[in-house]
Amino acid sequence: MRHGFTGRAVGWEHETITRIRDYEVTLVSEDEGGFSVFVPQLLSVATLGDTREEAYANAKETIQLYLDVMAEDGLPLPLVEHGRVAVGA
Repeated sequence: MRHGFTGRAVGWEHETITRIRDYEVTLVSEDEGGFSVFVPQLLSVATLGDTREEAYANAKETIQLYLDVMAEDGLPLPLVEHGRVAVGA
């Protein structure tokens, strides 16, 4: 009796797996209207939008462009540490 795989071999197709990354964004309402958007995990990424929806869409596009450039240049993503401090007000 033969042990192990007895079925016929099936060729593997190369499949690209896209890794989904989730980034927190901070929207700041501007006095002159619209929103500034900051990405705490990617300190050099910031954008604007006239509405919340536009601000989120611009953030998504800007983050993707940043990640693409970092990957093309072979650069690692920066490591960012988050914490909290208390101050008297």
